[in-house]
Amino acid sequence: MSVPAARSGPSPGDLRARKGMTTAASPRSVLRMRKDDRRRRWPYRQFSKYLDDLMIRAGIPLTSKGTPNTVRFEEMTGVSPSRVYYWRDGYNQPTLDSLRAIANGVAPHTGDDPRVLLYELEIAAGKRSPEERPPPEAPASLEGKVRRARAILNTETLTEQQRITYQALLDAYDRAYEEMLDQFFKRLEKDLKNTNNTTGDAQ
Repeated sequence: MSVPAARSGPSPGDLRARKGMTTAASPRSVLRMRKDDRRRRWPYRQFSKYLDDLMIRAGIPLTSKGTPNTVRFEEMTGVSPSRVYYWRDGYNQPTLDSLRAIANGVAPHTGDDPRVLLYELEIAAGKRSPEERPPPEAPASLEGKVRRARAILNTETLTEQQRITYQALLDAYDRAYEEMLDQFFKRLEKDLKNTNNTTGDAQ
């Protein structure tokens, strides 16, 4: 009795079983999905833009790539360049302690109240709703109100049409404010000139 010849290919049963199987995802693709999920959890682009603008306001010089120098930022706030890198890429969301360190370190260089800066940083990082008012101890100065308005405009909760409308209102405020300042200085210079002339005639 002869031995049956060995099959050269898979059996029909094997083929049927393989049809229900799925290809396992590679570790690289799994890691990529996890990173993308983390990015979707907070507005990292919004925070990155606000942080760069804040660094520039604090007088931090730009690198050859056109971004603020994070080494100088570390000297100012104690926040390492690696942490800033992961924030900008959206892989890590800043903690409240980190935001507080930024506010306290940057405020002396911008002339802002650190409590106001912390409030704005929390909005930019997605840790506070833009609808929430500043904490009671924060000064409600004109400059603070304007900064709050700009912080809200930078959030991703507004529609494009809403952002355009509110930006137009802020632009109108800027123009009116500038015109009033021009009138102020023009009148002041005229009065100072008249005062000097009167003083000279009396002598």
